[in-house]
Parts: sequence; structure tokens; C-alpha cells
Amino acid sequence: MGNNNYTPVPQNHTSKISPLPLLDEMIRDHEISLRYYIEKGNPNESYVRKQNDTISKLCTVYNFIEDLTHLEYYLLIEDAINTLLRKDSEISVFNIEIKVKKGFENIAKITLNPFDNEAI
Repeated sequence: MGNNNYTPVPQNHTSKISPLPLLDEMIRDHEISLRYYIEKGNPNESYVRKQNDTISKLCTVYNFIEDLTHLEYYLLIEDAINTLLRKDSEISVFNIEIKVKKGFENIAKITLNPFDNEAI
């Protein structure tokens, strides 16, 4: 077993692109298309209702993602796990330490085990 340490050095906080700008663009495109469709005249009410429902659901997803206050950490963790698994596919447990504030280390331990009913 080799060196299974991974310490990302985020220059832009994450190597992954946040999904929010893309999702925002999709929502706006749907709204513009629907508005254009309605302005053409004689819109199908069922179609308009379905499109409004889709836009509403996309907005709900957007708001959910936007409320993830530690999204950058999640993206870094995802990147780190994938990188380490490419190096060693036999890894079965990751010990992750995340420092969220400078100064004194008051540590909380989180254990997530989807294979055990007594997780956390």
C-alpha cells in the first residue's frame, strides 16, 4: 500500500466547477423560452403548466445547493476521494480532517457508515 495521503491545495477553493452558474443559466433559458412561447399566442395551458413546474423544481434544486454552506468542502472531498481511489482501489475507509476556523482546535468527529445502522 502506497502513500494514501491527499492534501488539496485549492487556489480557487475547488478543482470542480460549482453547479450553480450552470443551473442558473438553465433556469433562465427555460424562463425565456416559456415567455417566448406564451407571447407567440394561443399557448397550450398544459404545456405551460408543465414548464412552470419544471422551472419551479429547478429553482428548488438551485436553492438547496445554494444553501449548502460547505459546498466547497464537499467538492474538495469528492475530488480527494476519487484521486485516492484511482491510486489505491482497495481503500475502504477515509479519515477526513476539515479545518473550518483558524485558531484553537475544538474538534468534532463525524463518522458516516452507510453499511451500519448506527452511523454518526
